[in-house]
Amino acid sequence: MPPPLMANGHVQTIYPFIFRKIKELSYARSRINTADGDFLDLDCLDQDSKEVVILTHGLEGNSNSAYIKGMARHFSRRGSDVIAWNMRSCSGEMNRSHLFYHSANYNDLESVIQWARAKNQYKKIVLVSFSLGCNITAKYLGAMGHNIPAEIQACTLFSAPCCLDATVDSLKGPFGKVYLESFLVTMRKKIVAKSKIMELPGIDPTDLANINNIKTFRDFDKKFTAPLAGFKDHREYWKEASCYQDLGNIRIPTLIVNAKNDPFLNGKCYPTLIAAKNPYLHLEIPESGGHLGFVAFNQHDRYWSEQRASQFVSKNLGLVA
Repeated sequence: MPPPLMANGHVQTIYPFIFRKIKELSYARSRINTADGDFLDLDCLDQDSKEVVILTHGLEGNSNSAYIKGMARHFSRRGSDVIAWNMRSCSGEMNRSHLFYHSANYNDLESVIQWARAKNQYKKIVLVSFSLGCNITAKYLGAMGHNIPAEIQACTLFSAPCCLDATVDSLKGPFGKVYLESFLVTMRKKIVAKSKIMELPGIDPTDLANINNIKTFRDFDKKFTAPLAGFKDHREYWKEASCYQDLGNIRIPTLIVNAKNDPFLNGKCYPTLIAAKNPYLHLEIPESGGHLGFVAFNQHDRYWSEQRASQFVSKNLGLVA
């Protein structure tokens, strides 16, 4: 059991971001090209396994985020190959296209999966995703339905913002401003950096000039995310980017773990009715865990989320025909 202080959702969220230090992993980087002329950088831990775990990070994360490295280390020790892929602009080098990553686009994840299938002819593929990455992954699973590649046999999703409207509402308080700025500071910088090397279609020059005044996801998505991705406005983007509507179509064993004290989630982010109707979908709502926290103290520095993902995967591998 974590110390009593860890029952606080904000502490669970902030503690690992500041204090969890994991030694550098022996990643081998591969770069793959996308159909639209861009690239994705994949950081891999290979040990000639026939099982691979594909890790999808959250907003402004990357393969070196503590929650990614912790999960990568855990599954590597378990004997699996690991692919921790970096979304566009997140690998340390700006991507080529005007498009950034966003929650409604699962094409890049599909490219990573196709690369993994061709690379090593894995017999078993597991998807483990975090926060924004959960939406991307769940939307992919929902779109594929029964047509999902047979190698993909289990999925775990941690801190899934299944409804972006609900997440935006959750971040309106004082703590929300702190969380928002931690994301927006790099998101704003990326827009400015990219605007210096290429034209950004759909972006109002006035909005670009005043980008440092943007303090909310609503304004950022309205003025930048939505137009760059081809959406009418931020509300259309939020609707399309929320995986809530896709969960009923998932057809592989999938675990969603959303802590009750997650400061980013409320309402439809806890899809209890859908989980009750879909036998492939398992929803767990632990009392504590925060957002991407799930802190545990032990000699192996293994967080609860890592142990839970491993348990679920071990139980369900091989159950899909």
